[in-house]
Amino acid sequence: MIDFKVHSVNFRVNVKSYNSQGQLVVTEVTKNTWEDFHLVPAKLPVFEPPGIKTNYIDIPGGDGSIDTSTALTGFPLFQNRSGSFDFDLLDDNFYPVDTYTRWSEAYSDLMDFLHGQKVKCFLQDDADYYYEGRFAVKGWVPGQKPTRVTIEYNVGPYKLNFHTTDEDWLWDPFVFPGGIIRNGIFKALEVGPTERRYDFGFEDESIIGTKAVRPEVVIDTTDSKGIYIKVVNHRYSIDMTNAYPDEPYPDGSGTYAGVVFAGGATSIFVKTARTGVTGHVTFKFRPGRL
Repeated sequence: MIDFKVHSVNFRVNVKSYNSQGQLVVTEVTKNTWEDFHLVPAKLPVFEPPGIKTNYIDIPGGDGSIDTSTALTGFPLFQNRSGSFDFDLLDDNFYPVDTYTRWSEAYSDLMDFLHGQKVKCFLQDDADYYYEGRFAVKGWVPGQKPTRVTIEYNVGPYKLNFHTTDEDWLWDPFVFPGGIIRNGIFKALEVGPTERRYDFGFEDESIIGTKAVRPEVVIDTTDSKGIYIKVVNHRYSIDMTNAYPDEPYPDGSGTYAGVVFAGGATSIFVKTARTGVTGHVTFKFRPGRL
């Protein structure tokens, strides 16, 4: 039998309800286009590329324009991805047997679950990452064999990894090939009195992602007085912090304007700058890539 799940699409939504004590309960519910709705892709589901945010300034009396698209950030910015998926519904019009529902029931089931909802969506053959945005049932053409269904989306430009950099990884959901084990790479990095350098993404940019992020920084030192951090991005040849801060970042957890990963090959420089003082630092974030 053909495995229709191979190139299927998964939708994950938050369902709100109240328990018997009147407390709000939020549950993540995932449904698969084949297993739950008997939808078969009419063509391979792929999210459309995002548009590039550009800013060109015309040169009066001169040739061409000045490209200031990356003047503020040093790296490119992108618009949302928008497009649609086409599916064929294997309903009782196509297979008139007991295991297939009527098109009208399938239509209401899909509309109730998906239409207008903000959704985390991941492709079955790219299950490490999800896209997040608004989805809607754009078209439904019953009566033909099979019924054609079109699902429209408007999602963020980057796909995001399901796991943050400090989470433990598990064998069961690990994706072969291409899965990346990030646990430990950004966790409990050693810090000492003199400068230490940590390099990420030089051999494989997907380890750190290509999405600019401001990570959560968790610091622990032996004298509880914090550490100095400097970030250098090699992909865009920019020093994100320009220099070490005047004062150390404090022990504990926080996000800081001076600690930004712009995506791609990155070096992190850390030190306590205090004799005999050591510590650890963890960078927690969710890698994203185009």
